[in-house]
Amino acid sequence: MKFPPVDHKMTGVVVPVFSLRSSKSCGIGEFADLALLGEWCRQINLDLIQILPVNDTGYQESPYSALSAFALHPIFIRLEDIPEAKTFKKDIDFLRKEFEPDKRVNFSAVLTGKLEILRKIFEKNRKTIGEDKNITAWMKENPWVKNYAVFSTVRRNNLMASWKEWKNFRNPTSKDLEKLWTKYEEENFFYVWVQFHLEKQLKSVAAALDSMGISLKGDIPILMNEDSCDVWADRNFFDLSLSAGAPPDMFSTDGQNWGFPVYNWNNLKKDDYSWWRKRLKQAAKFYHAYRIDHVLGFFRIWNIPYHMVTGSLGYFNPSAYITRTDLENIGFDKGRITWLSKPHVYEHELRDRLGAETESVINLCFERIGNENLFLFNDSFSSEKVLYRSDLSDKAKSVLSEMLKNVTLIQVDEDNFSLSWSFRGTRGFESLNEWEKEKMETLSARCGSEAEKIWEENALNLLSFMKNTTDMLVCAEDLGAVPDCVPSVLRKLGILGLKVLRWAREWGEPGDPYTKVKEYPELSVCTPAVHDSTTLRQWWYEEQDKAALARGLDVKEIPYEDPTEEAVRFFLESLFRSRSAICMVQLQDFFALDSGICDSDIHFERINIPGTVQDINWSYRMNPTVEELMKAEKLKESISSLVEIRKSQKISL
Repeated sequence: MKFPPVDHKMTGVVVPVFSLRSSKSCGIGEFADLALLGEWCRQINLDLIQILPVNDTGYQESPYSALSAFALHPIFIRLEDIPEAKTFKKDIDFLRKEFEPDKRVNFSAVLTGKLEILRKIFEKNRKTIGEDKNITAWMKENPWVKNYAVFSTVRRNNLMASWKEWKNFRNPTSKDLEKLWTKYEEENFFYVWVQFHLEKQLKSVAAALDSMGISLKGDIPILMNEDSCDVWADRNFFDLSLSAGAPPDMFSTDGQNWGFPVYNWNNLKKDDYSWWRKRLKQAAKFYHAYRIDHVLGFFRIWNIPYHMVTGSLGYFNPSAYITRTDLENIGFDKGRITWLSKPHVYEHELRDRLGAETESVINLCFERIGNENLFLFNDSFSSEKVLYRSDLSDKAKSVLSEMLKNVTLIQVDEDNFSLSWSFRGTRGFESLNEWEKEKMETLSARCGSEAEKIWEENALNLLSFMKNTTDMLVCAEDLGAVPDCVPSVLRKLGILGLKVLRWAREWGEPGDPYTKVKEYPELSVCTPAVHDSTTLRQWWYEEQDKAALARGLDVKEIPYEDPTEEAVRFFLESLFRSRSAICMVQLQDFFALDSGICDSDIHFERINIPGTVQDINWSYRMNPTVEELMKAEKLKESISSLVEIRKSQKISL
C-alpha cells in the first residue's frame, strides 16, 4: 500500500496483534480487531498503528521466529468470518468463552483450539473448498503457498520435528516439492485454504484502516528461523555453516548467538534479490509502512561459526580482513599464525583447573604438540556445541569453553583473518613483542577504516532495492553498536531511523548525556519504549538521574516522583515536541494516562524480556476490550489533546 502524503508530524500506537482483546476475539487478538482499533485511533486523531510480525511461527510464541517469510499465522484468524463456519458457531462460542477470562494469552492452547475448528470446517466442506475457483486463482497468484503447504504437511507427518531430523526430503529439489504436492494434495490444500482466508481478512482490515486515514505499519525481521519453509525449500539463499548474532558488549561478555542462518547474498544477488522482492511485495498488500528489524544487518552482520554456542568467536561480514600476506609481512610464519588462530592449552593449566579429571579430558579432547606439555583441541572437540553435549562435567565444560575462545585471530577463509573481539586479552596477542603488537594494532585500525566503506556500499546497494521495490514508507531499527556510516546512509535513502529516548545518548561524552529530543533528526521515529524494553512506568523507577533526563527532554525539571497520570502526561508532552517526523507509543504506555485503565501491576504490561524463556514473554493481553476503549472518554481526551501538539507541527515526508 502507498504511504499517504504527510503535512504534519505523525503520532501512532504500537500494539502486537496478540495483545488485542475484543468481544469477538477468541483468547487472542485477531486481524479483525485492528479495524476496531483503527476506529478508536480515528476518534483520537492518531495516524498510525504499528504491529509486530504476524507470520506463522507455529507453536513458537516469539513473532521473530517465523516458519515462513510469507505465510500469516493461523492464530490471528477470525473463525466466524469464514463463510463455511456458520454451522460451527457453538464450537467458536465455546472457544471464546473458554479463554475470555484469561488475563494473559495462552498461545499454544488457543492455537490448538483454533486449528481443531479449522480442520472440522475444512473436512466438512472439503469438496466445495477444493472447487472454489477464487482459492485456486489466489494460489496461482501466490506460488509461495505451495511450498509452505508441503512443508507444513510433511512437518506435521514428522510430529512437528525440525526438517533437519526428517528421514527424507531434508534437502528437497524442485521435483521433490512437486512430488510432495501431488502426493499430499488434499492435506496440502488445508493450508492453502487457511492462508487464503488469513490474507483476505488482513487485506480487508488494511483497506478499512486506509479509508479511515489510518496507516498500518508492519515489522519485517531481517533473519529467518533455520527450521522454516524458506530455508528448507530455498536453501541456496542461506548459509547454514554460519549463524547470526551480536558481538560481546557491556551486557553480554560472550555476545549473542541468535541461531538463525545468515544469507548467501551472492546467490540472492545473482537472482536479482527475487526472494526479498517477493517478500516485500507480499507485505505491501497490507502495510503502508514497515520497520526493518536489525537494519544494521544490511550493513554487516555478526557471523558465528555454526559449531559455536556463544557469539564471542564471530566476525562481521562483509568486512575488511587481515590477509595471510599482512601477517607474513610482520614476520609471522605458518607456525606463528597457527599460534594466533588456534587455542593452545598448557598441561599445567588443565591440571590446576580440572584436577583429577585432567587425564580423561586430555585423552578425550586434545592432541599433544610433539613432546611439549602443550595441547590443541582435537577436531571433534574444537566445538562449543560438542563440548556442551558431551558427558564431561559442568566444570570441565565451562573451563574448556573458556579456553576454546582464547584466540587472537579468527580464520574467515584460507587467506583472510579477523581479529577476535577481545584479541588484546588473548594469550597469542600478549605473547607478541611491542613492535608486533603495534603492527597488529595498525592492521586493526586499517581494517576498521576500510570496513566502514564496505558497509556503506553494501547497505546502499541492499537498502536501495528494498526501498524502491514498493511504495511503503521504510523505517529502520538501528539500535546497538551503530557504525559511523549508518546515519548518512539512512539519510541519503530517506529511511527513518529509530530514537528510543532512554538509549538516545551522546555516547562517549562525559556522563553519556541524553540527546535532546529537539535535536533528534527529523527523519526519525521516536518512542519512550519498545517491546524488548521495560514500559514507561517501569523505566520511571529505573532511571535515577531525573536531572539528566530533564535536560534530554528540554525541560527545567521533572517535578514528579512516581509515574502518575500527570507525570506520564508531562513526559509524553515533552517527548511529543521532538523533531522526529513520527512518534510511536506502546498502547500500554498510553494506558498509563488513565489509572482506571492501566494495570495496577506495572510489571504486567511488559511484552518481552530478551534472552529469557518464561511464560510472561509475548503473552501480554490488554485488560479492557477495544469496545470498552471507545467509551473511555477520559483516556481519549487525554491522548487527543497530546496528539494536537504533533498535528500543529508541519512536516513533509
